[in-house]
Order: sequence, then C-alpha cells, then structure tokens
Amino acid sequence: MLQHTSKKLLVGLVTVTSATVLAACGANETTPNPAPEESVSSSTTTPEVSSESSADQASESSSAVSSDESQNTNDEASSQGIENQDYKVSLEQAIDIYNETYPDTTIKSISFDLDDGYYQYEVEGFNQSEEMELNIDAMSGDILEKERETENTQNKTELDLTNLISPQEAMTAALKEIGSGYVEEWELETKLEKTYYEVEVENIENGDHDVDVYVDAKTGDIIDKD
Repeated sequence: MLQHTSKKLLVGLVTVTSATVLAACGANETTPNPAPEESVSSSTTTPEVSSESSADQASESSSAVSSDESQNTNDEASSQGIENQDYKVSLEQAIDIYNETYPDTTIKSISFDLDDGYYQYEVEGFNQSEEMELNIDAMSGDILEKERETENTQNKTELDLTNLISPQEAMTAALKEIGSGYVEEWELETKLEKTYYEVEVENIENGDHDVDVYVDAKTGDIIDKD
C-alpha cells in the first residue's frame, strides 16, 4: 500500500515539477520590441524588425533621396542661370554703347546670353540700307564683335525702348510661370506693336526641356509660352 502511495506521490511530484518548469519558461519568454524607425543599432546582434517598420524606414530613405535630388536641382539652377549673376553693364549702358558705335541708326532687338565664355549683349540695328550687329561684354563694356552689312531694311521694326521693365523682372516673371529651372537667355523685341521679352527657361524637372516664355516688356504680364 505504501509502495503504491509512494509511486502516486512520485508521479505527482514529477507532474508538478514539469508544470513549474513550463510556467517558468513561459514567464521568461518575451516578445522582442521592433527596432526604432529613426535609429540604427550598433550591436552585432541583428534585431528582429517588423515589415511595417521596414516600410517606414524605406519611406524615410526615399524622402531623404528626394530631398537631396531637389537640393541638387536647385544648386544646378543657381549656378547656371543668367538671372543669378551680377553684371557691371546694364541694359541702358549697352544701348548707349551701341548708339555711340552706330549713331543715326535704329535698334531692332537686344538679346543676352553666355556665349564663348562671355556674358554678352547682342544689339541689332539698321538704317535705310544696312543692318548692324554689336556684341558687348556685360562685365567690362568692351566690344567683342561688330558687323555691318548691306541689307533691305524696309520691313524692319524699331524696338520700343520706352517704359520697359528690367530684364531681371522679366526673368523673375518667367521663372515664376514655369515653377522651376533657370534662364539661359532672353531677347527683347517689338512685333505687331507689342514689345516683349522672350525668356528661354531650361526646365530641369521636365527633362531639361526648353520653354520660351513671352513677357510683356511694359507690364510684366505673361503673354504666352511654348
């Protein structure tokens, strides 16, 4: 009888002991916390990361890359655009230089760009039988090139130089209209009794696509773009 009771007691102790061990193991098991979204672990042990956390980190990485690309785009525009440079020779001074070089002629158009390493004005004019062209260094006022040739000028139109907005104002209006990019060149001319700036904008965000924006040279209003 005692032997039978001892066997029962032994079985009971084994059962209780097993239950206690299992309970202790269960109590020691903890669910690992996911890695913080904005931190990188320096431990050699690789933490378990949930799929949601991975997606958040990928999104943050993508946003950072997008921000860097946007900054690079702005830096490129800032370094290349003629609107961001300071020139010692103003539009009015370039006109005076032309008139001193070719007196008694009429100005037809004025353009500005970076050509052969020089920021320069190109002023075109005419008289009754000739057409003139003068290239002026925008930094020094030196004459870089000049041409004069016989030409039928009956259909030439005089450039209206009264009450003009500045080239800087025209470029600012054009860039605001496009929303991004930088100015490569501009031209000032009169057609159909309308004087306007044709501003060529290099639109970086649209695959370096050139857009010509026509700005009213009197009011600064956008006339058209193509």
